[in-house]
Amino acid sequence: MKRFFLSIFLLFCCGKILAQDVQKIVSEILEEAAFSDGESGDEFAQLSGEYIENLVSNPLNINTCTFSDFQNIPFLSDCQIEDILNYRMEYGRFFSLGELKGIPSIPVKNLKILQHFLYAGDVEETKQRKKLSSGTHTVMTTMKTVFEKPGQSFLIRYRYKLSDKIAWGLTSETDIGEKFSFGDKKYGFDFNSVYFRISDCGHLKKLVLGDFSVRFGEGLLYSGGFLTGKFSSGASYAANQSVLKEYTSSDENRFFRGAAAELGFGHFKADVFLSRNRLDAAVDGDSFSSLKTDGYHRTNSELQNKDALTRNLAGMILSYNYKKIKLATACQYYNYDKEYTPERKLHYANTRDDKEGFAFSFNCNYSDKKQDFKTELSFDKDLNPAFIGFWLLKPANFLNFSMLYRNYSKKYLSFTAKSVGENSKTLNEEGVCFGASVQPCGFVLLEAWLDVFRFPWLTANLKMPSSGCDFLGQTTFFLSKKFNVMMRYKQSRKQVFLSADQDKTRGYFRITTKYSTEKNLVFTNFVQWSFYNGLGMREKGYAVYQNFQYSLRKTPLSFSLRYGLFSAPYNARIYAMEDDVTYSFSLPAYYNKGVRYYVNAAYQFLGRFTAQFRLSQSRYFDRSDVTELHVFLKVKL
Repeated sequence: MKRFFLSIFLLFCCGKILAQDVQKIVSEILEEAAFSDGESGDEFAQLSGEYIENLVSNPLNINTCTFSDFQNIPFLSDCQIEDILNYRMEYGRFFSLGELKGIPSIPVKNLKILQHFLYAGDVEETKQRKKLSSGTHTVMTTMKTVFEKPGQSFLIRYRYKLSDKIAWGLTSETDIGEKFSFGDKKYGFDFNSVYFRISDCGHLKKLVLGDFSVRFGEGLLYSGGFLTGKFSSGASYAANQSVLKEYTSSDENRFFRGAAAELGFGHFKADVFLSRNRLDAAVDGDSFSSLKTDGYHRTNSELQNKDALTRNLAGMILSYNYKKIKLATACQYYNYDKEYTPERKLHYANTRDDKEGFAFSFNCNYSDKKQDFKTELSFDKDLNPAFIGFWLLKPANFLNFSMLYRNYSKKYLSFTAKSVGENSKTLNEEGVCFGASVQPCGFVLLEAWLDVFRFPWLTANLKMPSSGCDFLGQTTFFLSKKFNVMMRYKQSRKQVFLSADQDKTRGYFRITTKYSTEKNLVFTNFVQWSFYNGLGMREKGYAVYQNFQYSLRKTPLSFSLRYGLFSAPYNARIYAMEDDVTYSFSLPAYYNKGVRYYVNAAYQFLGRFTAQFRLSQSRYFDRSDVTELHVFLKVKL
């Protein structure tokens, strides 16, 4: 009980973050990025959601943005950025974002997304505001508790920003079940992260001290930042950028710690960085068998894995960007204080022991008004390759085709890689994904993807080479500015276990409708039927929910409600993105039989304070209920 009152005290001493509308926007963007279709969706939502939320809460002035500024938006390709800059040069400042409709290379579907990242402001006012700015301090805190479990989780963020020149911040977190203590070399929180950034100092475009993330090309060597799924729209996938930025997430393992600098010389750019991290790992004496990335340190075994491995890493990225072509290369030297020794299992037979070495990668991008081409080829220290190539063809504004090919060697080994694929690791996979999008008229958008893949070597579940395929088809009807309907069908087929002639098939059919009124009311209806066939089992399930969102006009108060029913066995479980407090992302699996509901509310007062809370409950017909409370506060000075 004391810890509960302590959490309330900490919350009111600190503050909450953005309005609930921001979180709603982020959830919609994540669903568009195809993050809500499987087990990995929760991880992708957490890693990419905070990146997107940062952009939404700090929109860029389209009239003052440089090429580098635009590259921070993952839904813009280099060609589209060039077209925006050329439009601005030819016609002058943008008076509204509606003028983006006059740029043919930007799909209509992306215009709605871009309006959350950009605004059309006055150039001189923006310059004067930056010149006179004295900086802002922001403190944010989140408390989460599950009433059926002991303890709470705490997350506190402090941010300082002076225009776009200087920024620093602190992130501290303790998960549910972890000890909150200041004794025995503990610093209150289980995880602490600090960064300091300076930007735009001549040729020094960026300097980051402390924690930072790096993304290069398609993620075959460096994979920090925004992630996309293989079923993302062609324009979204083609817009992945190489980005070095300060680390603001609460994920405890996917970052670098040290110093990083970005240098710019005309069309050339160089990123250099040094890092020394302590990582969670399954350690046995002087060796480790795997990295642990869940961030939980509750039990004795989890505590033994905490910071058990030290990684030293030095890296460099060199890139050349001129009009339609971008060429880049990246390299890294790494060293671990313990040797990686994979488990002695047959599917690890091609995986080598590793402790230190070099790795390097090459990236080439070409963009014009009719096509986008991206490719990356990476090699580990034994010259085992990993390759990915993407081609987007745009024969007309209403039509595009895409193809994504990937081939990861069964021996490729990189602990800093995370790219498109069926495996959790970037290795032992070959596949090709075809996509098409057509908008025959203004109110209908048709999209379809087919991914065919194979695993050349054994996997953890199948002691032989195997294959599979995924299909996703989606139709969106924009019946009016206030009402749209989306229908989606997905089916995934894979070979299972020791049977070469038996497949496991899982899929669903989903209908989502959204209606908004002039009085800031938004209604969302969701119905999904799921199915599973495999190993002699045939299972079916369903989930249905009604969402209600309302923002008061004269009072800075908004809230949303959801009430849902579900009945699905575990193999036919259903994933659905839920609204949550800012910097939190909920993507639960609906299975068994029961009802689920939640209420979110956000209130701003005195212009500097915002408070949010979320109360949710899953009531099951055959087991105990699960009730969660999330509270989020922000103060801006």
